[in-house]
Amino acid sequence: MASIRTGGITRPRKRGRSLLRTAALALLALLAVSASACFYPSGSPIKMHDNYEMRDPSAVPLGGGLAQLYTTNSGFFWVPTYVVDPNAWGAYASPKPHDALPKPPSWVKPNVGDGRKFVWAPTVRKVNGVYLMMFTASRRQGRACIGAAVSNTAAGPFTAIDDDPWCETAGLLDPQLFVNADGRIWVYYSRQIAPTFSEIRAQQITLGGSGLNRTVNRVGSAKRILTMDQARAVCRLRYPVTSCTTNPGPTPANHFVENPAMVRDSYNGYSLMVSLGNWKDNSYTTLEIPCTQPDGGCLNNFGAQIKYSDSQYNQAGGASFLKDNSPAGNRIFFHARPPGSLWAVTYSQALTHLKSG
Repeated sequence: MASIRTGGITRPRKRGRSLLRTAALALLALLAVSASACFYPSGSPIKMHDNYEMRDPSAVPLGGGLAQLYTTNSGFFWVPTYVVDPNAWGAYASPKPHDALPKPPSWVKPNVGDGRKFVWAPTVRKVNGVYLMMFTASRRQGRACIGAAVSNTAAGPFTAIDDDPWCETAGLLDPQLFVNADGRIWVYYSRQIAPTFSEIRAQQITLGGSGLNRTVNRVGSAKRILTMDQARAVCRLRYPVTSCTTNPGPTPANHFVENPAMVRDSYNGYSLMVSLGNWKDNSYTTLEIPCTQPDGGCLNNFGAQIKYSDSQYNQAGGASFLKDNSPAGNRIFFHARPPGSLWAVTYSQALTHLKSG
């Protein structure tokens, strides 16, 4: 019989207590799954514009029903931003987008020929009195890394935090900021190694310094919260469609889990939204997965497809939340390419109240 030392006395370990604890944990996990719920898009998507190709949208509320929208343009050379009314068709308040990050950090790789720099997938949240932007960019060594910038206003221009970016041997893509109710700041991102490896990680951060002289500090290590295999398993659970990557066997080449976004909700604690598949074709699918905490506990045996490519919206994905506090009364922004169009545009769509699974 196994034993433990307590105060110099050897006592037998109580196997019954251990078995009861294991059974209790299993029951809690089962209850968490059975009590979980999913949110669903409500009504028709609202097109934000027709004049520009813009992917990977992210937005922050401005008050008065308006929002500041940030996107990726087709050439990855600038960060378009403009004011929109998320509830009105084509109602962007700015006459045209301007560059939110006109001076990317020095580590960003310049394009051969014209010297412009590759920057994409911006995310913005108001933190400690300033607007914090995080984005993906290519470093000179060819790796995709995560950088940061700050501004006193949502419209920018944002000032780059020109320190060492987050880089690994793997590519780090599609960061999304999330501010929890306790004030803690999280960044979610996709870690990828072509052609088939990808996972979603959560990293807690703090924002140091004052004014525009800021530092982004990582708290502890990043934590894996979702793998590609787990995302593919969720994708098979409900409303199977041919565009979903449901085929058995190895992950298809250039299919990744990416574009993570987190929101608090009253059913699960948290809900994670990700894109799955190849962003260049109609395999792209958006999933919602319940989580019990901001850095894990994602119930990857439960979830739902909430957005996928169909006859009206090709290559749909890159979704993010307007607000962090709840799916109910919230909106998501996503990109899709209308049939016959040469480019993807940004849409806004309301979310319904959570429904039991």
